[in-house]
Parts: sequence; C-alpha cells; structure tokens
Amino acid sequence: MHWPKLSSRRIIFAALVVAVALPVLVVTREARRDIVDFVRRAPPMQVQVRSTENARGVETSVMALGDDDGIALGSLRLPPGGGPFPALVILGGVRTGRRALDLVPQDLPLAVATLDYAHDGDLSLDGPGLVTRLPALVRDARRTAVALRDLARFVARHPRVDASRVYLLGASLGTPFACVTAAADARAGLVLLYGFADHAVVFDHALRPHVRWQPARTFLAHVGGALTRGFDARRTLPRACGTPVLFVTSPEDTAVPRRSTEALWNAACEPRQHVELPGGHIDAARKSAILQESTAIILAWIAQRRSTRL
Repeated sequence: MHWPKLSSRRIIFAALVVAVALPVLVVTREARRDIVDFVRRAPPMQVQVRSTENARGVETSVMALGDDDGIALGSLRLPPGGGPFPALVILGGVRTGRRALDLVPQDLPLAVATLDYAHDGDLSLDGPGLVTRLPALVRDARRTAVALRDLARFVARHPRVDASRVYLLGASLGTPFACVTAAADARAGLVLLYGFADHAVVFDHALRPHVRWQPARTFLAHVGGALTRGFDARRTLPRACGTPVLFVTSPEDTAVPRRSTEALWNAACEPRQHVELPGGHIDAARKSAILQESTAIILAWIAQRRSTRL
C-alpha cells in the first residue's frame, strides 16, 4: 500500500485542525446562543460597594459586581455638586479595563464609571494560541456583558446621575460588549472608540505576524470569527436601532483593519456621527491624550443630543 506524500505544511495544517477541534466543539453551543437575548434576560449581578473616597469634592467608589462564577470590579467617579449629571459607562481595551477612569479628566461635569473584564486570563486577540483560549474567553465574555449592563443600571439609579443621560462607551476590545449591552438594555447613546466588526477579518489581521501560511491563517481566522459571531457588531448593533451612536476612529489605525472599521459603521442605524482623530490606535503612550480628546468630543455630542431632545 502506497501512502500519499504529504508536505510539511499540509502535516502542520492537519495537526492544526485537530488541535482546534476540541475548543470548537466546546464553544459551538455558546457561539450559537443569542447573546443579546441572554444579556437581556440574565439575572442581575449583586453589586457591592467596597470603598468610597472623597477628595476635593470628587467622590470615587469601587464596587464588585458578582455572580456564582466570580466578580468583576467597577468604579464610579462623581464630580463636585449635586447634579444630576450625565454619565459615561466605559469598558476599556485589553490592558485598560477599569483603569480607564484614571485617563478621563476629573474636572468635567460628568459621572464616569468603568469596568474590568470578568476574565482573569489573557485577553489579547493575537498569537496562534488564541483559538485554545477561546472557550474561556467566550464563557467570560457573556459575564462581562452582563456586568456592563448592571454597572449601567447601578449608575442610572444613583441620585446624582441623570438616568435619562447614561451613555455607554466601548473602546477597542470593549466595542463588541458595548454594542451587545446597548442592544439588550437601551441607553441614551453609544460611543464606539477605535472599534471593529467582522471578527474573521480582525483575527486574520492579528494572526498575520504569527501565522505566515495563508491557508492556516484563514482557517484560524474563520474559526475565531465563527466562535465569536454572537458578539460581532454586525449582528448586535442593528438591534440597538434608535440609540444614537458616535464613532471615533483614526485613519492611521494599523491595529484594526479598515474593512472592520467600515463594517462597524455600516452596522449602525441613524442617528450616527463619525469623528476622526490623528495618530493611530490606542497605545500605551497615547491612551491619556486620546481619552482627553475623545472626552471633549463626547461632551459636545452629549450636549448636542440634549438640545435635539429639547
């Protein structure tokens, strides 16, 4: 019997298919679940205020949002005065999370709440090991979306917050979660900062430096896109129709493919607005500057939305 000769690339590709088969089987059911409906119906998390500090009239609280599987930490900062203030509920990017609070200027007539991801492991979307991390990422993604929903509800109930002017902000990786939450639990508006849609394109772009062979990269990218399609804004953002959307992007962004940025924009209903900033994606050196520039834009947009309502 003669066995067909296999190239090393084909052997690697076959091994790759086998290696990802188990993660695919594990999360296929989760990927098919309607995430918007899940977040809409999920029991509320318990919210416990752990600490509150007051410095020069600025009140900052740390709270834990928990369920049977663990907790996600959140923060709420209120400016001096009685209010009621508009509020911005933020889910930052991979390495930011709740620390986004430190990047937003304090001297604003705005309540700011931030959240950590409900996941203790690696959140990065690049590297060939991504597919093996997907089961835990998909599981905890649902909990993060519910935590964002409940943080927004907690903020809206605060006596110094205008419940009719609570806005969601998703930055980079936070954008799919903000879109899901806006679709499941309507808010006054949605801000998408350097966001993306069409996850297969995003995965392919992120894997390009690590997986040079295109068939393998395409395979992995489509697996990743399939397993996270419930969170893809192409599916969730149209279900938030009626919610005003503000897009902040950069034409120099090399971290997010242009095609994914355009897919996010095309998924939104009117009213929607697009603002471009120079300098590329949110990196460690530019986080503070980007948040400051973006906050000024967001405040003007919030004021515009209020005048439109009036």
